[in-house]
Amino acid sequence: MFKYLNQKINALYATRIDATGLAIFRIFWCLNFLGEVAEMIRFKELMFDRTPFVVPADINHGHLLWFWIAVIVLLMVGYRTTWMAIINYALTFHFMGSTKMYEYHMFHTFLIVNFLLIFVGSGKVWSIDFLLKKWKYSSAKFEYHPPRTVPKLSYLIIAFCGIGLVYFDSVFFKYANQLWQSGLAFWLPCSVPFAVHSDITPVLNMKWLSIGLSHLTLIFETLFIFIFFRKKWRWPVIFIGVGLHLGIMICYPIPWFAFGYMVLYILVVPVSTWKKCGAALKRKKSIITFYYDEECPLCAKTRMTLSSIDLFGTIAFKGVQTHASNDTALRDVDQEKLLQDIHVVTNKGGVHTGINAYIQCLFALGFTAPIALILSLPGVKQLAGAAYRRIADSRETSRCTDDSCGYMPPLIPSSTQNIKLSKHLTIGAVQLIGVKMGLIALFLLQANSTYNSTAIQLLKEKIGIRHSRLEAKIQEYTEPCREFSKDFFGITGHTVFLDKHFNGYRHTIAAEYLGENGSPNIWLPIITPTGQPGDYQVGPTWARWTFRINGPNIQTQLLYKGIEDFTAFWMGKNHISFKHARFKIWVKTFDAPTEWKENHLREQMNKPWIDAGEVEWNEKKFETRITDIEAIP
Repeated sequence: MFKYLNQKINALYATRIDATGLAIFRIFWCLNFLGEVAEMIRFKELMFDRTPFVVPADINHGHLLWFWIAVIVLLMVGYRTTWMAIINYALTFHFMGSTKMYEYHMFHTFLIVNFLLIFVGSGKVWSIDFLLKKWKYSSAKFEYHPPRTVPKLSYLIIAFCGIGLVYFDSVFFKYANQLWQSGLAFWLPCSVPFAVHSDITPVLNMKWLSIGLSHLTLIFETLFIFIFFRKKWRWPVIFIGVGLHLGIMICYPIPWFAFGYMVLYILVVPVSTWKKCGAALKRKKSIITFYYDEECPLCAKTRMTLSSIDLFGTIAFKGVQTHASNDTALRDVDQEKLLQDIHVVTNKGGVHTGINAYIQCLFALGFTAPIALILSLPGVKQLAGAAYRRIADSRETSRCTDDSCGYMPPLIPSSTQNIKLSKHLTIGAVQLIGVKMGLIALFLLQANSTYNSTAIQLLKEKIGIRHSRLEAKIQEYTEPCREFSKDFFGITGHTVFLDKHFNGYRHTIAAEYLGENGSPNIWLPIITPTGQPGDYQVGPTWARWTFRINGPNIQTQLLYKGIEDFTAFWMGKNHISFKHARFKIWVKTFDAPTEWKENHLREQMNKPWIDAGEVEWNEKKFETRITDIEAIP
């Protein structure tokens, strides 16, 4: 078994495949992560202040969060990719690995994936790093093409840790859980208003579909780790996995979790698919022709830059010296003028020069059209034109011809894999050893976490060792490892949507601002009038309000602190004075079902609100007059 795994890892590391899919993953992963961090900026006072807008945090996290946004953008475009990945991981640990009150399951996935992005070489293509490397080793006479491949393991390791281990660990809880055993794990969470922001009652009313989706999810999560890398299973895995997480996006207020996992499935797409998609999207004929000075190093870099982002083959690049005389649209243009300025000829015969030529190129590329529109604005166009003119005039003195500077073959960087450190040890061998040790460490950390899962606990109970002295000693030594793996790598027990989250959950709590001096009352966007998550409940804030402030067993102090924080945050955002403000607290009671029932969600949404008292702010002091929520029938 170990010999087989060792050979498999060796083969996956030695097999090099095109990095396009990994680059696409990097871009979309960063876009999704930007959404999560943007939500943290939106709720920064709520998440980090001791009391929002009243008692600030010890550190002003706002500047650090905006710095993080910049790092993610640079990682997305592939600038200094490895360094940006390191900084991004450090910030992920700082903000997501150490939080407890706002922790939710996507934070764990962000930690492990952002850690792995340091090592997988996601900036090999579709990156500024790729372009800078191309510039460095190219000249007016030679164009260098950097390597575009990564080990096959680079794709699979992220999918294995980000999806496979998460799914596999979770089934050790789900198989020992009544909610999943009964087939209600899809229907029940979607049938209680506090959990869902969409009403999908027509789907929930199809009992066979509701129960079938629950069983399908459990079977799929069990099998995923064994089949996702097999070629014939990849498309069924993608179809089911993306479908399940699309459903999560529709139903639950955790969009960055849902979209993030859909992005992870990019890594499962066969690499050949990206080449086929690229070929299919390429135009059979370009729509504009870009003429450049073949003896100008700067012009060569400009051509390489534009061609690197010309995804659809919209631009044909031709040298003035070789091809301009054959284009009828340029017949009346003097060659010196052609060499002095960039010229673009459209497929309709229109000729554009200078900054106008670049604007036409940006429009033609499609996704850069917004930049072209900005450059076309009055004032902006004149400034851009002046900058272009200055650069174009200065670069004439550095034209490279055989007579002026000759030709020196460029020094191409060689691979470091075969460099020997000793007689029998190369850098590549050391890297492979490091990869294997890392994989073993991650697997052992996950096994240590799964050791405390419900199914394993039941097994220990059955064989009589759960309360033994040996087990106590094991727990003493393994608990610090579990804390370490959770905080640094997001490796933890994945207890998502189990009995404990819903059994006895009979109340949801809302707040209404009581206007004074003729001002209207305002329902706070925490919980909607139907009892569903409001605008203030997205991802981590939903996790806190729904399962820590509220929950099956409400703890008074956590409830009071939660209402204090959310009302203070709302007041600060809406410029309500902390000198005096009153809020009515409302409670909606729910039935806690144990079996499938038709129209259950709408019945709960239509239940009336019950007056549960008031809270009040006076001179920045918070006072409560709330009845015992658990005593409300």
